[in-house]
Amino acid sequence: MLSIAKAFIESGMKKNVLIIGAEKLSAITDYTDRGTCILFGDGAGAAVISATEDRSEAILDIHTAADGTYADLLMTPNGGSGSAHDALDGEAKAGCYMQMKGNETFKVAVRTLTNDVKAILEDNGMTSEDIVHFVPHQANYRIIKAVGDALKLRDDQVVLTVHKYGNTSGSSIPMAINDLYESGKLKKGDMMLLDAFGGGLTWGSALVPFAGSAEPS
Repeated sequence: MLSIAKAFIESGMKKNVLIIGAEKLSAITDYTDRGTCILFGDGAGAAVISATEDRSEAILDIHTAADGTYADLLMTPNGGSGSAHDALDGEAKAGCYMQMKGNETFKVAVRTLTNDVKAILEDNGMTSEDIVHFVPHQANYRIIKAVGDALKLRDDQVVLTVHKYGNTSGSSIPMAINDLYESGKLKKGDMMLLDAFGGGLTWGSALVPFAGSAEPS
């Protein structure tokens, strides 16, 4: 979504773009499956991306990628609005719950996220020391810790919210940014490195300076 917003603004088609990440993973969670039900949660987050004449406030770069050969590692079989939910009560039908191969997903996530972050930093002539806040997808602490260690990031650079909200998938990064902002730690001009990973499999990273108000409203 961030890459689409960036393209709309840079092309001149739009001046302001509202992007929203919202998940109701409880609707596709099998609560007898301890490999998934203890990890995932519901959540939502939003951000306004606006045009600016100040290049120091502009999104610096975005990398996105996907590899469908890993699709079976994290998926919802027979998903979709027409098949996954009963029209009467909204409960997932049998065989339509989210499924994940935990160990395999962990290995791929750590490798792809680490490589992607290294690539975007190198492409932009930056190092981990140039990053004020590393905001990863809040999958689980082990993945975040492994990626942070591989990139030689300090603990104070890494934003963690998974212990509070669980893995809220596409809403986890905007929720983490909001948490950082409301804590008073996010200041105007701070360089954020966003790092996302999801089913498909898909992943991406972005270098985004914070251009909002210095103080929470």
